[in-house]
Amino acid sequence: MPNTLVPVCSGDDQKLAKITLKNANGPEPLQRSWFDKKFETPLSDQEWRTVNEDYARSNRKLVLENYEELNGFDPEVYKTAISNVGTQSKYLALDNLDKSRKKP
Repeated sequence: MPNTLVPVCSGDDQKLAKITLKNANGPEPLQRSWFDKKFETPLSDQEWRTVNEDYARSNRKLVLENYEELNGFDPEVYKTAISNVGTQSKYLALDNLDKSRKKP
């Protein structure tokens, strides 16, 4: 049986590590092509980094805010719930990028 070591620094990090290892699942990684299609132009490398940072920050916030509920789900319900978290975070990142592109 393989072991996985996950270094953690804070209580929040411990919660995130515990729920990810317990369910062996997290939000799906972003696809750059999805954002390129939404804007009909390719994202710059800086925009892509910003989108990923927004996505990660939002996922972290939502999982921690809903930790007790998510941690209590069986794996199938958790899979759907974490997918919804990822979708919400993806659209938040899309909205933030849209706003930043509209700034003068």
